[in-house]
Amino acid sequence: MRNEFSYDAFAPVLFLQNSKLLETHKTGSVQTKTKIEYNFYVPLAQLDFGFYGRRREYRTIRDGLLHKNYRAAIIHGIGGIGKTALITHTASRLRQHFQGVYAFDCRAGTLSPDMILLELNRFLERQKNSALQQLMHQSFKPVELATFMGQVLSQIRLLIIFDNFETQLAGINKKHEIRVSNLN
Repeated sequence: MRNEFSYDAFAPVLFLQNSKLLETHKTGSVQTKTKIEYNFYVPLAQLDFGFYGRRREYRTIRDGLLHKNYRAAIIHGIGGIGKTALITHTASRLRQHFQGVYAFDCRAGTLSPDMILLELNRFLERQKNSALQQLMHQSFKPVELATFMGQVLSQIRLLIIFDNFETQLAGINKKHEIRVSNLN
C-alpha cells in the first residue's frame, strides 16, 4: 500500500477571529533588481549555519589586517578544524574594507603566476580596473612576473585568499617546499 499525500495538505492556514475573509489589495508591482557584486569572489565552501568557535582567531586576523597593517595571514592546521570557515567568515565580514575579495581554491588545479595574473586581471576588469592589463600578453620569468604583480597590487586594497594551499606543497627533506617550481 502506497501512502500518497496531497501537497495542499501542507498548505499554511490562517485562522481569523471573525468570519470576514482576508482582504488583499494590489498596490502595484514590486520590481527588484538583483545586484551582482563584481568585487567579491569567494567560491569556497559556505557555512550552512552561523559562525561558531573561532571568534578569537577572527578578531586576531581582523585586527592584523585592518589595524596593524599586516599584509598576509597564514592559517594552518589539520583538516576539518574550520580553516575555510574562518576565512570565508573573515572575507564576508571585512569585505567593505577592501576594493575586492578574491579567493583561489588551490585544490582546483596547479597554480602558476600566469594563471593568478589572468584570474586577477579578469576579476579587476569586471570592476572597471585595468591595473594588471599592462602585464598581460607579455613574456616574463615567473620571478619577474610575481615582482611586477606585487608592485601593481600593492596599490590596490585587495584581500586575496589561497585556500588549501597545502595541496601545492611537497614534503622534501622534512621541509615543506612549494611543489610547482615557478611559484617559488
